[in-house]
Amino acid sequence: MTLRRTRMLASGCGLIGVAALAAVLTAPPALAGNGPRGSAYALSVTTTLLDQPLVKIDPRPTAVYPRGGSDSLVKVGPDVAGLVTANALNASSVLKGRTLVSAASIADVVVKNLLSASVIEADCVAGPTGVTGKSTIADLTVLGQKIDVTSPLPGEIDVLGIAKVRVNEQVRSGRTLTVNAVHVIVGGPVGNVTSADIVLSQAKCAWHGTTTPPTTTTTTTPPGTTEPSEPPTSTTDPSEPTSTTTPDDDEPTTTKQGISKASNDEDLAETGASGIVPISLGALALLAAGGTTLFIARRKRTASQD
Repeated sequence: MTLRRTRMLASGCGLIGVAALAAVLTAPPALAGNGPRGSAYALSVTTTLLDQPLVKIDPRPTAVYPRGGSDSLVKVGPDVAGLVTANALNASSVLKGRTLVSAASIADVVVKNLLSASVIEADCVAGPTGVTGKSTIADLTVLGQKIDVTSPLPGEIDVLGIAKVRVNEQVRSGRTLTVNAVHVIVGGPVGNVTSADIVLSQAKCAWHGTTTPPTTTTTTTPPGTTEPSEPPTSTTDPSEPTSTTTPDDDEPTTTKQGISKASNDEDLAETGASGIVPISLGALALLAAGGTTLFIARRKRTASQD
């Protein structure tokens, strides 16, 4: 009876170990989704022409992280209805240490009858301290009107009541930031163009890990005193999170100070392997326990037969 129970125990440990190990080896790297994400492209055009179907230039060249890498296209010629020419289109979205950097640039771009520019760049940076973006623009002309782009702040410019030019457009959604260096919307007839939506240099980045706001120290001295005021009696340990909302990309985010760093989050989107090793070791331990128990049972059985 004892030998039978021992065999059952050994078999049970072995089966549990095999099942646990198989689950670990076949599980997808779900943890990778908690890391940073980004994308970038240099040019996107959607326009309707008189007596012609919709003309659309899909975003090009494109780069996406976590697949990572960069892409570049030396020249876009007048290959789409003779509408766009440009040189040196580049896009990249890469992880550098614990910072995701998405960037796009385009040089010597001309959208026929609509706009031209010598340099248009967009940058987006995401990391534990937050998400930021900026644009660099030179010699921008829309409908023959030179656009003043000396201000780094996002803004919208009306051109002849026909087109709207959004410079350094920054759209936030949750922890995701999209930077459009130049976004032109044409809502009236211009030559043979009846409408158009053009984006030049877009960089997008998102940080889905735990953010760590920069710490600030403020000392207040009440009027009529020479000594600093007593510190508040109620304090919050900065190592403990207070109130944090981690929504999807389309939802707003509310984050208060006191958020601690997440462990094992560095380069998580590249590896997605955190947490697999402890489970694997547990599975192997169960397998070893089953084998050891079965070996002891056989020794006892042999000894009893002798």
